[in-house]
Amino acid sequence: MKKRILYLMTGLTMGCNRPEKAQYTAQSPHKIIKENQIRANTISVDSLVSLYIHHSNNELVARSQTDLSVHEEALFDQEVKTDSANYLVYNIGHDVKDDDGQRFISDSWIYVDTLKRKVFEYTPDEKLVEWKH
Repeated sequence: MKKRILYLMTGLTMGCNRPEKAQYTAQSPHKIIKENQIRANTISVDSLVSLYIHHSNNELVARSQTDLSVHEEALFDQEVKTDSANYLVYNIGHDVKDDDGQRFISDSWIYVDTLKRKVFEYTPDEKLVEWKH
């Protein structure tokens, strides 16, 4: 009898607790990631790479936002370990199709610091410059 009452009370309690409906937000998913997760330093490397592709100041990478024929991609290249950081290196670019076939054109190289969750652009003069978004 006590078990039945306990099960009944548990069932009634669970039935009364309705989950809240998700509120509609007009913000883009990238802005939500940027505001919430970067503060908590829990953003994934894939999300950082995606943020870079969608919000880059690099003209070649930013062109994909206006030219629908260009689809930017990130190709993982290597992992670089130093005394103060661990970097994942990505080649950012797009595919081009011509008479000789299809080839990948590099638009930018980025280094993602997995410890500090920061993105660095690799410049032509072989320096890493922190990307501010």
